[in-house]
Amino acid sequence: MYCTNRATRTLLLPSCTGCRCLLPSSNYRGCLLLSQRPLLAFNYALALLFASDSDYLVPKTLVLLQRMLQMAEESFRREGNLPRLGEIFAFRALIARKTGALREAGTWARQALAWLPAQELLWQDVSLGIVGEEARHAGQLDMARKTLQEVRAHAQSIGNRTFTRTASALLGEVCIEQGTLRLAAEYYRQMLGEAREQGDVNDTGHAQVGMAQLFYEWNELAEAERALQEAAEIGKVLAHEELQVQAALLQARIESAHGQFASAGQRYASLLVRMQSHDLPLLTSEVLLWQVRLQFALGDFSAVQRWVSSRDRQNAELPLLHQEREEVLVARWLLAQEKIDESIDMLLHLLKAAREAGRVHSVLEIQVLLAQAHAARKQRHEAREILRATLAQAHAEGYIRLFLDEGDALIALLQTLTLREPPLRAYLQTILHAATSTHVEQSLSASPVPSVLVTPLSPQEQKVLHLLAAGSSNPEIAQTLVVSVTTVRTQVQSIYRKLGVNNRVTASEMARQLRLL
Repeated sequence: MYCTNRATRTLLLPSCTGCRCLLPSSNYRGCLLLSQRPLLAFNYALALLFASDSDYLVPKTLVLLQRMLQMAEESFRREGNLPRLGEIFAFRALIARKTGALREAGTWARQALAWLPAQELLWQDVSLGIVGEEARHAGQLDMARKTLQEVRAHAQSIGNRTFTRTASALLGEVCIEQGTLRLAAEYYRQMLGEAREQGDVNDTGHAQVGMAQLFYEWNELAEAERALQEAAEIGKVLAHEELQVQAALLQARIESAHGQFASAGQRYASLLVRMQSHDLPLLTSEVLLWQVRLQFALGDFSAVQRWVSSRDRQNAELPLLHQEREEVLVARWLLAQEKIDESIDMLLHLLKAAREAGRVHSVLEIQVLLAQAHAARKQRHEAREILRATLAQAHAEGYIRLFLDEGDALIALLQTLTLREPPLRAYLQTILHAATSTHVEQSLSASPVPSVLVTPLSPQEQKVLHLLAAGSSNPEIAQTLVVSVTTVRTQVQSIYRKLGVNNRVTASEMARQLRLL
């Protein structure tokens, strides 16, 4: 929900300097008037909240809002006016939601619902929507979907198209977590069409971010970038910080998908600097998570270790879904450190919880990583069986980046699969084609193929290259050559550097073009 009506800014009330209400000018009678007329204080707070074109509440405005609501609440409590108290609590839930405090927002919203009368439809929908959003972040997706569908149906029945779009956006997020990407696209497209029709640029921006997430997963990167460009421009016009950060965050992931790692890293660093001036802890943690994922892919393990060591002090208050994503990244770290059994135990625990809660997106990501862990433990049959099951689950919704973003090790493992079902065989070929043809073409177009290497491969690196191209994992190469895994990692990175590539797939393709294989 967003209001761009500047007319409410014409409401100016006197203030006093003898208290902490922070009203615009000095007048004791103004403060007294507001304390005696709680509805006036409440409406003044509403005007303050919706008069700004920015989603970010500056500390001074936040203090003033709380002061207005406190004065109104004290008067309504003295009167025993529970319906008005319900509105106060719903308003507080809305403020808490805007500042990212979803647990607090849910607490206020549930109390508001207990006091609001049946005819107070607007604040009931606000409160229900916040309860649904809190449930989604807590991983309670069935509850979130049911609550948000109720809000959306009610908003449609009374012709409230703004609330309908808000509920659609939240339902789109729930559908992505539940793995129903095509249904999510329906919600976002409906939202986008209505937002354009009504000239609601704020909702247009949010719908485009939602569509960009789906385009990214389907590996339609050009479509994703077009959607993000519009969302970013809208975010700048509205001074909508969260919208701008969400667009930039997904843009960095697209840059990584294109192999533009330096650009992606700079974007993450800039976002973190930018976030220092805003109190948005969840969004900051999201940026950190993707920055660490990039550092992991680039082999910057010292940076990953620093994040792993510090996260326990920072994530206690984060939503369950975000904590789950962090735990999966820790499991990746354990696997990279060759703590395979510990990684598998952690992944199995996460998988059980995600399955029970119907978090299909999490299930798929965990299974893909679990397959790699079993492969690292030489359990190739188990790894392939997990991948077959994952492909069967992901096929209908068209997941592509789920597999590509895992990098060369998973692609090599996928290449060993033998599938009987024609639809799954075609799906697997689509993934492998995206991993080889498209990505290789992009990498080669960015770096012309030389006729000879400037720095030739050493005899040992040539052996590693042949094993790497054959699909052997780093531990398997180490066992074959009777060296440590750390030595193999160093040699692989040296091969990448000399070939001018960044993963196994492009290394193999480049080596073939140079006739090194």
